Amino acid sequence: MKAPEPWMQTLSGAPFTLREPHVTPAMLTGEIATALARIPRFAGHTIEFYSVAQHSVLCAEAAEDETGDRELAAYCLLDSAHVAYTGDTPRPMVAAVARQIADDIDPYTAHVIGPRRARNFLASRERIKGGIDTEIFRAAGLSLERHMEHREAVKAIGLRALRTERDDLMHPGARSWDADIEAAERLPVSTGRIRPLPEREARAVFIDALRRLCPAIAAADPAQP
Repeated sequence: MKAPEPWMQTLSGAPFTLREPHVTPAMLTGEIATALARIPRFAGHTIEFYSVAQHSVLCAEAAEDETGDRELAAYCLLDSAHVAYTGDTPRPMVAAVARQIADDIDPYTAHVIGPRRARNFLASRERIKGGIDTEIFRAAGLSLERHMEHREAVKAIGLRALRTERDDLMHPGARSWDADIEAAERLPVSTGRIRPLPEREARAVFIDALRRLCPAIAAADPAQP
């Protein structure tokens, strides 16, 4: 007998099946926006609370300001939306789990089997996230194909956001971060430095950005939150 698919109960009380996701426009402006406004970046290790929702808006605004490309801005806005269901696992934790998987086997075969198992873990994680992303894009009226064209630009904006957020929101560190983060250019911030928003405001600016950048959301949910 096949085991049931893993699922989680969401804010609305409905089940969300992680490997067979279904997302609607109402979920984007409802439970997804709310969850992202409550989930902290950096596992909460910032001087003040700073949400994934505000991070997403920072990326979207920077993309639009620098390029004038509203479609790119929409994909930047939604790049972390899956976090509403997966949680925001810090990059070092993902790397540590992959390293642990590689190490947890016979040392004589670790150099062959370990890296393969680690790659399989990372690939499986990305497939689950990718399935959720595809549904989120569909609900927003965006295509997966166009996302693939913007993928590198979205990744570059995200890396610059990471550098900017670290500099503005965390205490100075005792060690340097990865070389790509240290080399990244800061994103422009209209106030000079990032000013963290409380949950209600972060949720509101995320929903405003959804309505402005994603026509399907504006059409489906024109009312103010």
